[in-house]
Amino acid sequence: MASLKDARERFLTPKGVLIPRRDVLKAATTESGQFYESLVAPWNEAVEICALDYTGDANSNASTKLILTANRSGIAHGICVWFDTELYEEIGFSSGPESPVTIYGELFLPWLELVAIEEGEQICVALHANLVGKDYIWRWETEITGANGAKKTHFRQSTFEGAHISSHTLRRDAVDHIPVLTTEGEAERFLLGAMDGCASLREIGKRAAERFPEVYSSQQEAFERASELARKFSR
Repeated sequence: MASLKDARERFLTPKGVLIPRRDVLKAATTESGQFYESLVAPWNEAVEICALDYTGDANSNASTKLILTANRSGIAHGICVWFDTELYEEIGFSSGPESPVTIYGELFLPWLELVAIEEGEQICVALHANLVGKDYIWRWETEITGANGAKKTHFRQSTFEGAHISSHTLRRDAVDHIPVLTTEGEAERFLLGAMDGCASLREIGKRAAERFPEVYSSQQEAFERASELARKFSR
């Protein structure tokens, strides 16, 4: 999303067209024999979570409350989330369960246990997606109500609970964190700083290997890394 915003602000002319223009995030209750195998047809008409309009300032975070009604009876395993994409005007595609495989794919948010659902029962899902660093943390709280109005099942879940995120990592993402370069970071800065128009890549690699032997095991390794950085950042 950040790259699309940057492209729009820096490169899009007043009469230019941004592709894709818009993504609509959708969800439906789904049945899957195993949590991470291919998804089968959804159990209810898909409901819209949010729309991401890339021609404006699309919000990186999403939060909504979904009200789903089962259109058949059976065993359900969780919520399927996907995109309906608008490339330009009427041109677009969907990554939903009944669509061909696309670059987007689907996200499966499993419940803690399978649930026997009767046709007409209501599934209420409070869904949140928050961008933390470069990854999203998903939270979904599910409450299923029986036909008689009684609460049948309640789950409160989050991908954060299954993620391997240390307190150190969270501190580094905080807005008030004061970063200090690691030795590897110092080596990268040295390589970039040495590209001042006065030294060849071979010379830069040699000096980097001598200065940072704990980072580069040989001059060749330092040279290869300098070459990678030069291809990306030099002129």
